[in-house]
Amino acid sequence: MPPKRTKKPPAKRVFQPLPQNSFWIESDAYDRRVYGHLRSESPSLRELEETGGTLLPHFGSLLQDIFCLLFKYNVIFFKEAEVLPSALLNEKFLHAVRQGGQYEFLREQTLLNEARAGLSTLLLGERILASVREEKFLTRRDMRDLWDIQKQEEIVSEKLQEFENADTISDDDLSDEGKKALQKAKERVGGEVQGAEALLRRKAAQLKEDLKQIEANATRRLQAEAIKVAQRSGKKFLNAPAKRFWKLSAATPFIACCPMRC
Repeated sequence: MPPKRTKKPPAKRVFQPLPQNSFWIESDAYDRRVYGHLRSESPSLRELEETGGTLLPHFGSLLQDIFCLLFKYNVIFFKEAEVLPSALLNEKFLHAVRQGGQYEFLREQTLLNEARAGLSTLLLGERILASVREEKFLTRRDMRDLWDIQKQEEIVSEKLQEFENADTISDDDLSDEGKKALQKAKERVGGEVQGAEALLRRKAAQLKEDLKQIEANATRRLQAEAIKVAQRSGKKFLNAPAKRFWKLSAATPFIACCPMRC
């Protein structure tokens, strides 16, 4: 009588975790420290980040990326697979600013200059936010889609955590029935992860297609805005401490505010 075949345990499912990064431009500790200091000294920059964050996911990350785009000598973008899908719009904005001769003109003023780069980040961020509010780039539906993708990312992360938790449960002390029940539970959770990931991929693919429709318009508008920012900061920026300017908005004449208020 042939020996009974040993039943192989089911192959363990392996899922790729979502990236935890919402930034598109690589930054080092010095870049982050400089930007963090400017942000801490700037009520206007913090207010812009907070307001923009109510309309678009990862608006704060966009502002830091704009700063790095203007300030850093070597600008290196992360690969798409290394960034959350809900931050895809930020990449379009950054590439729009970077295209054309106005970027080099602006960078001549901001390269390795903390104050000028910080101020230009504030002005560009305000102009982007104003255009978003006026729906010049996106419709309300587009904005809902971005938040929907961020929510789906949260669901995927939660399901992945549930799967990892289930996978750590040992079946050594369980009966055969208990082992079967545990295996079924693991398979169920694994299936939920698979389904959530598939839905996220579909939503992200649709978002990429939708963003192609607005890319040309966004590029034209942001190039024009970058020229205005470059002209304005180039003519009006004084060699005084940057914090004297942080109360200004894009619609405010370029007059240094009182240092005590800033």
